[in-house]
Amino acid sequence: MGISAINNPENKRTNAIRYTALNAEDTMKG
Repeated sequence: MGISAINNPENKRTNAIRYTALNAEDTMKG
């Protein structure tokens, strides 16, 4: 994650969605 990711709200939103999906997957696995 560089400066471009911090300055780009679209990247931040994409990363948030990606992490949320990964966390949901872990939760379903138990």
